[in-house]
Amino acid sequence: MKKPPWGYPAWLVGVDEVGTGALAGPFYICAFAAEVRQWKAPAGLTDSKELTWTQKANLYRELVGENPEPFNWGNWRPKPPSPESVCIARDGVGGPWKGVFSIISVPHQEIDRIGLRRAWLAGVKAAVIPIMDALYQGGIAGPKSEAKVVIDGNVTHPDFRGGWAFALPKADKTVPVVSAASIIAKVNRDMFMQKLHKQFPAYGWSVNMGYGTKTHLRALQTHGATQFHRRSAAPVQRVLPVEERRTSEQILLTNTEIDIIGHD
Repeated sequence: MKKPPWGYPAWLVGVDEVGTGALAGPFYICAFAAEVRQWKAPAGLTDSKELTWTQKANLYRELVGENPEPFNWGNWRPKPPSPESVCIARDGVGGPWKGVFSIISVPHQEIDRIGLRRAWLAGVKAAVIPIMDALYQGGIAGPKSEAKVVIDGNVTHPDFRGGWAFALPKADKTVPVVSAASIIAKVNRDMFMQKLHKQFPAYGWSVNMGYGTKTHLRALQTHGATQFHRRSAAPVQRVLPVEERRTSEQILLTNTEIDIIGHD
């Protein structure tokens, strides 16, 4: 087998997101870290887009355990972003560690305010930095253990310099820790959108999860946009009052950002 670009580190951190291409709701980013020699990927682990809800839910429980617990930082106080997002996945209550993960929700207001690309970059950083802090400063990995980060997609974060982070298209299907991150992000976002569906059932969010399906687009035409719709998305723009619409250049930039990031 060909040696991967990140080599053979002691710890591997997979990063994936879900929801960047949706018309409504937040997108979620997960970073999942596992000790390479100790971690065994669950059977059937692959890109979340290729799995049924039942398969995703079962894999999610295998990945994070029944009751994932917040990471105990001890006397060390990590700096932002988002140290409270780090959790330990255990095999049963008090059982051995299964992995460490961090999950970030980037709200639709932030996407509209700063643009999809900048929101994605901020979200990735908010998910990854606390994981790296937990591994090294938090004492999980030890000072001499090497950890590398694999991000699904085409974009390597510009702040992650020094050869410890890599971008790989389709990593959510080919790199197990990235597949794990994909499933954790997907299940959490799906549950959030299913809750929103109860408030706005006409848009079909329990099924389409906020993406631009025919049902969703028809509901936009009939009922207009909710407060959870992204004003920077072109189909949403078309149903807004004239005074709320953005320029065509702003909409084009958002669409281009989705193409550049190459995500879901």
